[in-house]
Amino acid sequence: MKRNIKKIALLIIITVISTVMSVATVTAKSQDHRAIRGQYASSGMVTGMIAFCGFDQDTLIPIYAEYGMYALNSSQANGQCTFQDDNTGNCSDSLAFIFMPNQLLSLPPCAAELTGSYKFTYSLNPDGSIFITPDPGSFIGTWISGCLKGTPEVNGPPSFRGYVSPDSKVITLTTYPITPVNLTGDHGCFGLTAQKIEVQSILLIWQHDIK
Repeated sequence: MKRNIKKIALLIIITVISTVMSVATVTAKSQDHRAIRGQYASSGMVTGMIAFCGFDQDTLIPIYAEYGMYALNSSQANGQCTFQDDNTGNCSDSLAFIFMPNQLLSLPPCAAELTGSYKFTYSLNPDGSIFITPDPGSFIGTWISGCLKGTPEVNGPPSFRGYVSPDSKVITLTTYPITPVNLTGDHGCFGLTAQKIEVQSILLIWQHDIK
């Protein structure tokens, strides 16, 4: 009887150890699968606000808003992003914009299409969270149609945070942090620097590994 009890106890111990090892193995594999590399198709929506005299840094209200010194814009984006295993990457996008200036500016609304590309760095955490930071000055864009056709564009996207699926096939991104970004070019007023705030929601779906 005692021998049978010992056998049962030994089987229970072995079962528990095997279960723990299996869980550890699954966890390790899921973390390995978080590693991203290859080309992803991207699609998303962008809502933005341009403050021609900048934003109040505490309230994020456009300076001289009472005089209409701001404009709203919305756009849809489609493109491709490539992730390297050294935590760098690049994106190329096509964006269709609709601009809606404040009526006090007496400017008509208009539409335009922008193509552009930029480089970025990213950090990936074991829990699947990801942070993407565009390289300053790397954005190169051109307005190819609409009210801004033929105009070069150097103002790139904001930083992002999001999550990677366990199989690394899907990445969801949103703008982070929500903070004003200075605009380069002749956008300012009264000696103040124009700024923009963008809120983006981007979905990336894996296409293939890097060839």
